[in-house]
Amino acid sequence: MLIYHLIPEVISLLLYLITTIYVLGEKEVLRKEDRSRFFRVATWASLAIIQNLFASLLVMGVLLFPLWLNYIMQSLYYIFVLCLEVSMFDLVFGTIRIYTPNQKRIESFYIASRVIALLGLMLILLNLKTGEIFSLEGPEQIYVRGPLNVISAVSGSLMILIVIVSFLLEKDYLPPQFIRITGYMPLFTVIIMFIQIFFRNMQLTGLISFVVAFFWLLNIASSTLLTDTLTGLGNDKLMMSSLSYFFEKHIEFSLFIINIRNLEKLRRDLGSRTTDNLLIKIANKLNSYSETRQVFRVPDKEKFTIFGPAPSANDANIFCKQLIEVFSELWHVDNSDIALRTDITMIPCPVVAADVNELLRLFNYIGSTRFVSNNESNNVVFNICDLKMKERIYRQEYVLSLLTKTLESGAMLFSFQPIFNIDGVYDGYAECLARLYDPKTNILISPKEFIPIAEKEGLIRDVGKAGLEASCKIIKEALDSGIEAPIISVNFSARQFYRKNIVSSVLDIMEKYGVPSKYIKIEITESYLIENFDIIKKAMLDLGNKGIGFYLDDFGSGYSSISRYLNLPFECIKLDHTLLAAANGNERSDILLKAIIPCFKELGYKIIFEGVEKKEIFDYVKQFGDVSIQGFYFSKPYDVDEFCKLIRGMNE
Repeated sequence: MLIYHLIPEVISLLLYLITTIYVLGEKEVLRKEDRSRFFRVATWASLAIIQNLFASLLVMGVLLFPLWLNYIMQSLYYIFVLCLEVSMFDLVFGTIRIYTPNQKRIESFYIASRVIALLGLMLILLNLKTGEIFSLEGPEQIYVRGPLNVISAVSGSLMILIVIVSFLLEKDYLPPQFIRITGYMPLFTVIIMFIQIFFRNMQLTGLISFVVAFFWLLNIASSTLLTDTLTGLGNDKLMMSSLSYFFEKHIEFSLFIINIRNLEKLRRDLGSRTTDNLLIKIANKLNSYSETRQVFRVPDKEKFTIFGPAPSANDANIFCKQLIEVFSELWHVDNSDIALRTDITMIPCPVVAADVNELLRLFNYIGSTRFVSNNESNNVVFNICDLKMKERIYRQEYVLSLLTKTLESGAMLFSFQPIFNIDGVYDGYAECLARLYDPKTNILISPKEFIPIAEKEGLIRDVGKAGLEASCKIIKEALDSGIEAPIISVNFSARQFYRKNIVSSVLDIMEKYGVPSKYIKIEITESYLIENFDIIKKAMLDLGNKGIGFYLDDFGSGYSSISRYLNLPFECIKLDHTLLAAANGNERSDILLKAIIPCFKELGYKIIFEGVEKKEIFDYVKQFGDVSIQGFYFSKPYDVDEFCKLIRGMNE
């Protein structure tokens, strides 16, 4: 009978020993404070179990102690159980406390648990005089239960009730994996209750406490794997788990994507340590808002995401304003006042995104795309992803998919626009222009739409390479036919110059078709020269040494310094059509253009005016004398066959 009653306690003691050894060896998975909390539970549980074993032996007469010592031993059991209940409360309640922003309410619950523990301790100590909990009767020291013998059950039940109430009140802020794991506890509780009902003398104190500690360990271990090591916020894996839970339970919420645009620059200027401290401070601030359900950091994308209030809730607008205000302010970190440039985008769910997959599609595009905002405060750009933005994003996805397939199949189209002198005579030059055919609509997608997508997704290198090959084919055909080959300029992206093999890549294609370097010119847009200037300069000089010339494209559309151009091997300046249109109707722009053109000519640059489509624009350009014209006024872009036919016709 003795062994029958105490088997669960012995098993629990062994389980605690095994689990403690495991926890001691998992310093990387479990934080120091988590291990300390578990050790407190394990210590009090072990003491309570061992004391319970001694007390049971005393009650059954196996061990004989003096009456006073027996009273102390029995009282110690109740005290240890009370301490175990407190440590178990701290174990579970501490997890809830980490995630919720309602710290005042949590503090009141915490105080209530301590009041319960103190009252229980007072009753246990008074029992030595009153015998209200237990008494030892007769010379055989028979254990007799008093009216307050259920003190441990009552105190434990009250603490469990506090945890349940706080769990229900703070449920919106708790991680789904914590809710899921905790959801299994009632089942085990019911099982243990049935065991206790049918086997009333069974000792289950240690088993119950171990079940609670084990489920807590499962939660902590999973949370550690799902947590960003720097900020303590959930990572992308936890975000995915939470998204699945929210959509599965049909919970209405708003997802906020916070993209700090100048974070990379801050890391270069301030160093990693200060930048990391900044991220930690931002994480703590975002977690402090009562409207915040969960906050995540996706390290590889350097973004914060927030599960905020439902878009229909009254506090949704308040929360949006709070985010805009806090990111508009200076952040004081390590004696530095830091200004952030931030994009904040709100996605209402499930209004705009109806499921996880749809939300992730929006998340991936918004995270890497700048959208025009109607609400900008200082350095903060705030957007709400509505159905129109969703359509734009899906359109970008379609264009990206089409562009990828087109490049993989080698079906990219190119047009060639001839360049004329001021007298309207073709002067042997042309520009290669990329075209993307959409078989669904049977039309060509504008370069203004697919080129930015190609830039963002890293496909622009393939577009430039295909354009160079198409140009070399035309030049080779002309040379093989014994006619004068055109000099073709090909648009290159700055990304292509970041590749170490840019020089060999270009030369290999030209050698493949047997095209001399004088027939190929590379166009670089002015805005590309703003960043990574030194990398681009080196690649240009290396290619220039091989005889390849360069055109500065879209002059007047960017903000580069003119002095930079003088240090690069440009032989031609192509003036952007917006600058020409402005000069034709604005006196100040006209004066500026009339001053710049002679300077460029004096420096030996060839001048090409782009976008000349109307007679009045052409009449304005004629005043500059020896310049070249590109635009619909003289010629549209031709496809390959038409352009080859044009070349042959001009050589007859």
